Amino acid sequence: MKALMFGWEFPPHILGGLGTASYGLTKGMWENGDMDITFVIPKPWGDEPKEFAHIIGANCTPVAWRDVNGDYVQSRIGDVMDPQMYYNLRDHIYGDFNYMSTNDLGCIEFSGRYPENLLEEINNYSIVAGVIARTVDCDVIHSHDWLTYPAGIHAKQVTGKPLVIHVHATDFDRSRGNVNPTVFSIEKDGMNNADHIITVSNLTRRTVIEKCSTWRPLRARRTRSSPSWAASRCRRVLSTSSKPPHRCFTRSTMPNLSWQAVAT
Repeated sequence: MKALMFGWEFPPHILGGLGTASYGLTKGMWENGDMDITFVIPKPWGDEPKEFAHIIGANCTPVAWRDVNGDYVQSRIGDVMDPQMYYNLRDHIYGDFNYMSTNDLGCIEFSGRYPENLLEEINNYSIVAGVIARTVDCDVIHSHDWLTYPAGIHAKQVTGKPLVIHVHATDFDRSRGNVNPTVFSIEKDGMNNADHIITVSNLTRRTVIEKCSTWRPLRARRTRSSPSWAASRCRRVLSTSSKPPHRCFTRSTMPNLSWQAVAT
């Protein structure tokens, strides 16, 4: 199975728990077997683990055509991404984005962090996702946290493939109730467009259910979990993707146990 994953951090360059969690989930899926994972991050540094995922940098993905030779591409991004991938991506530019601020490769620059213009970077990331989704074949799309939900939605619209979003936290958790309406809107849009939702804890699960009243009632049941649990959930997404979307929430309660809630 081929998974296209969108994240914001990846070890060894992490600024919080998101990168560590993304690493563990990706590795667990790969260890499940029969998994081909492409992991997209805003700005790779070249020293990310590559044994279980193909790393694509949003800042290495052209959105505007530039006539550049292979030697130049190699010198510019060869330490973080295969230059041939640059040309594959360039062949799938889907619009005229020359009005945007791009570099000599036709790529949008990303900080790889959480800058003051974070919302702008999130929007740019979703534009880049359209190029990547048209280039990389996948069976399922997996978005980690609210920053990548717009990218995941765009990829779903392009490919028609099911979208799994991983809720590492909500703005209710981060702000202690003083919610940023823009962030909440992005979170809610992602959840409403997802085929499955996975949460990192029962607390986050309750927040998702209780704070967003537009979602359908949920029933809960206990299910076995493991480091490779996410892969089996992705396979279940594929098996149900022709049916109306349903939501999935999980939490770790004790070793090898989690809760799963499925919409009725």
